[in-house]
Amino acid sequence: MNKELQLLNLLSSNKDMSQRELAKQLDVSLGTVNNMIQTFEKDKVLSMKKLTPRKVSYTLSAKGRDLQNILYVEHVSECFDTIASVRYVFKLNLNKLVDNGMKNFYVQGDTDELIRIVKMCFFEISRNTNVKYTLLNEINDIEEIINDIDLG
Repeated sequence: MNKELQLLNLLSSNKDMSQRELAKQLDVSLGTVNNMIQTFEKDKVLSMKKLTPRKVSYTLSAKGRDLQNILYVEHVSECFDTIASVRYVFKLNLNKLVDNGMKNFYVQGDTDELIRIVKMCFFEISRNTNVKYTLLNEINDIEEIINDIDLG
């Protein structure tokens, strides 16, 4: 997620966060946060209100909320593009293996997004060919399978 969106999210949920806290949350320098905030203020994305000599409150303007939404859409779009790319490359390589005679596969993993993509690809390929996969969740499962392989 881009740092501008992260900063806008932090400021919209906690208006009184110090720049030092923001820098730590964003994993950037204090100067970077200061520059981003100054730019946002100049561009009327946010406004600052001095609460004490050392404490400031930030408020996103309508323009700031619009920018936040635009950045969200861009982020989601990039995520979808990444998922499509991973799926395409995996399916391409899986098809090559199937074309070379491999029919049984072992997939090590848990229930994360990558495993969902892998399962979807196996499902799609198995409609046209006799491909099977076994999902392994534990390292012990892998060692057991390796020990059972007949290298004969």
